[in-house]
Amino acid sequence: LSATVKNYGTYSEEFEVNLRIGDDYFSLDTLVLNPNDSGVATFSAWQALTRNDNPVICRTVLLGDANPFNDERTGNIFVVVRDIGAIAILSPRDSVLQGTTIHPTTIIKNFGNTPATFSAWFKIVRDETTYYQGQVPVNIMPNALDTIQFPNWRTQGFGAFVLISYSDWFADMNRLNDTVVSI
Repeated sequence: LSATVKNYGTYSEEFEVNLRIGDDYFSLDTLVLNPNDSGVATFSAWQALTRNDNPVICRTVLLGDANPFNDERTGNIFVVVRDIGAIAILSPRDSVLQGTTIHPTTIIKNFGNTPATFSAWFKIVRDETTYYQGQVPVNIMPNALDTIQFPNWRTQGFGAFVLISYSDWFADMNRLNDTVVSI
């Protein structure tokens, strides 16, 4: 991180430049500039931990500054969070009769703060054999839940099946909440 500053005065000056981002970042640098010279203040790295808007304030600090009204610049940094997750499997539940047509259904949530377009998947497996696999495109707004219904499945076979619902988005920043499994 850096900021370009200028000495508009008539004397060579040594002064501090500080940078604040949100409530969790503060860094400073010291510069020496001749009259009408510009320089670059360099700050420590910032880790964007706070999502959404983060106010930014960059300020020069010179005791006895002749014009303190040009000492500060403000701005904003929007920290983007992209996080889609599978929340629950709604259907099928418990026991299903062989030959019944069901609509595999799951709940997906956008935990992020930007709209997302991605694929939701549903698989039904037993003993490493896939009996059903469905994919549906999803568009979801920030912090929203969506109930996703997949193409029909006509049940087949006997025994316990594993149900797997997952989201697949290339931009997802948190893969730990992408999958729900039900046995």
